[in-house]
Amino acid sequence: MSPSKSFAVAKEPRLHSAPAQDRASGANDLRLLFVALLFCVITGCGGSVKQIPSGTIAFSSSGALDSSGSIPAENVWIEKADGSGAAPITKLTNGGVGVDNLVWSPDGSKLAFISSRALDGSDAVNANFTFNLWVMNADGSGAAPLTRLTSTSGQGVLDLAWSPDGRRIAFDSNRALDGRDAVNTNGTSNIWVVNSDGSSAVPLTRFTVASATLPVWAPDGGRIAFTSSGAFDGSDSASAFNIWVMNADGSGSTPVTRLAAAFSQHPAFSPDGTKLAFVSNRRLDGSDVFTKASNIWVAKADGSGAIPLTKYTALEVGSVLGGVWSPDSKKFAFDSTAALDGSDELNANSIKNVWVANTDGSGAAPLTRLAYSSFSAFGALPRGWSPDGANLAFISDVALDGSNTPSFLNAWVMKADGSNSRPLTNAGGTSPAFKP
Repeated sequence: MSPSKSFAVAKEPRLHSAPAQDRASGANDLRLLFVALLFCVITGCGGSVKQIPSGTIAFSSSGALDSSGSIPAENVWIEKADGSGAAPITKLTNGGVGVDNLVWSPDGSKLAFISSRALDGSDAVNANFTFNLWVMNADGSGAAPLTRLTSTSGQGVLDLAWSPDGRRIAFDSNRALDGRDAVNTNGTSNIWVVNSDGSSAVPLTRFTVASATLPVWAPDGGRIAFTSSGAFDGSDSASAFNIWVMNADGSGSTPVTRLAAAFSQHPAFSPDGTKLAFVSNRRLDGSDVFTKASNIWVAKADGSGAIPLTKYTALEVGSVLGGVWSPDSKKFAFDSTAALDGSDELNANSIKNVWVANTDGSGAAPLTRLAYSSFSAFGALPRGWSPDGANLAFISDVALDGSNTPSFLNAWVMKADGSNSRPLTNAGGTSPAFKP
């Protein structure tokens, strides 16, 4: 899957005196040796990390690693943007191991993810099935855990986000605030930051009653937005979930929304850094009134000027989980249970579909058109855009042949207009993510 590499082969330099022709040849040899060494410095030579093209898509899959057809553990796979060259870059076979939440580093050289793999890297399940934060090179080499939690079932790491400079990773975890391998008081989640080499893990929030989850970095790297149930005065008492923003060192934590009856969650900064999207079930006029219809809202980066991108009011319509910005910040893809004709009604069987809209709320349209009766009523959720904005990755339990019937949850990719939809996995898979 990586381009072939050619290495200049240098002859052994002569150590004895030689005529002019030999000396010239020796000089050429030294130049060749220098070029070869320089190439090694750049690429790493024989032990180098393979170069993975931009637009490559990574995903987790329980697909068979060989022709045996056996279903192994969840592994990380990659596939070229054109759909060719699908291959596992981890090769675990223990069916109890799970992998989720794949996130590329900003430069595309590494992948971060959460996994229940044993901390020693063996093909075994971690103690108490605890999920930890892992990082590996883009070709699957150098996999290492950045957290080392083992103590209790239900303890671990969930959501994660790379800093724009690639040096740190923010994540939410219910680990003890003093860093011990123990669960936090009341099992409460907080926002943590760790260096990408696993050093200096610190909590940026310190809740034991309220909670903080779903961290996202602002494109300038100076701020982190998150969802929190903390009191507006910053005290550790539980309230409604709201969108908060803090400095990247945890200081200056400020609520962006101030709801007590309704809630807001799942923040997402636009790639150009000018806007902040989030989900809220407050009334469409912005007042703090609980409604059963949740909507996508878009505000300025500081949270001011919030307007609803979707405007659902019917019972449970628009029960969205969140969405993703297009690379040019002009569109927003999201999941919705809205009727496929765009009316303010519930979709058949409450099935979710992937929708896209302009960021002023115009042009909303479904990219998938699922309406089947399903035991899970899952449907389709967007996961990310390709760097060129031409494709969207999503997860769905639709049948692998594309027919409007339910199947297992798999990773999918389609064109940004909803055409050419195809499954990336066929035996269960999640977390599709395009390489920058």
